[in-house]
Amino acid sequence: MIFLLKSASLQGSTDESRQNIKIEDRKLKYLISVFRSAINRIVKKEIPQIAKANEKLFRRIQEQFPHLEGLIDEDIVGYLPYHEVVKRGQDKFFRTEREILGATELTEEQFEKSIEYSSRSLATYIIYRQKLIERMRKLSHADLESNLHNLLSIKYKKFTSDNVEQDVYLNNIWVLDDKFMTYNQVLSEAKMDKVINVLSPNSSYEGDNDRPDISIFFSNDPNNDEQTFDIVIVELKRLGITAENNSIVEFQLDTRTQALSKYFGNRIQRAWFYGIVDMDDRYRLHLKNEQYKPLFSHGNVYYRSKIVYSDLEESLSVIQNSYIMDFKALVEDANSRNNTFLKLLREKFSNESPF
Repeated sequence: MIFLLKSASLQGSTDESRQNIKIEDRKLKYLISVFRSAINRIVKKEIPQIAKANEKLFRRIQEQFPHLEGLIDEDIVGYLPYHEVVKRGQDKFFRTEREILGATELTEEQFEKSIEYSSRSLATYIIYRQKLIERMRKLSHADLESNLHNLLSIKYKKFTSDNVEQDVYLNNIWVLDDKFMTYNQVLSEAKMDKVINVLSPNSSYEGDNDRPDISIFFSNDPNNDEQTFDIVIVELKRLGITAENNSIVEFQLDTRTQALSKYFGNRIQRAWFYGIVDMDDRYRLHLKNEQYKPLFSHGNVYYRSKIVYSDLEESLSVIQNSYIMDFKALVEDANSRNNTFLKLLREKFSNESPF
């Protein structure tokens, strides 16, 4: 297709070679925009199949880059290559970022843009979360427990609240529950004496020194003796193992509860114990016989509250609240929460943009 633009206002506006128009950049950009819009109107009327293909491409870009919604010019979709369309939207985003971060004092307009930019920055993180969920969905029986573990929280690392921004793409405990993102510390594959040392730095732990898969301290600083805090212990089991091997997770949770029992009340305000397994009918029946109760989920989640004794003399006991969930519940519940964020962000960007 060839389109010709003729205007008396362009008379004498070419260079000596008559190959380029010599007008101000601002006016040239406006001219190109108006001309392109006119071309799109003609294409939509005369060749509707091209218009439908462009609309489909525009929707795909919105789905892949929701943080750029409202910044992508629909008129250039199909007119320019796909990568150039995305780049122009990103350029608008980055220009605004530089403008906001470089300002010593924000004008009212810049303040409004800062709110919009913050939302778009959040959107990039939400998109990352969705891609992580897709990776988790692809895990199979052939994958090791460590594959799941590293997607949730990189093994053998310690994460602290001081480095949340830097670690936000390495520590994905939000998959379990978003409230745990307010953590003070996360210990991934740390021995039990290291976990106890967070609670009581001067203690000498002599019990089972196995490694809880993930230990989370949140809500308050466990190093502050005047504060109580919440703790989460997570045990993982690889996909496809037998019901008998899955049931080991319950014994592990009891062992962790016993090790922490003397800190309940005086240090530990609340505790959650999670077992992540791959359930079959035999294991679900086992949980039912062990008095676990099913909870609402996109998979299978079972809950039980019981007394756990720390010794045979029954001199010390605590209430353990434990959750056993299957892999599907872990992933699909996280997906449901993340999709809520995506829908809210897309709705915001599609209805309003200060750019």
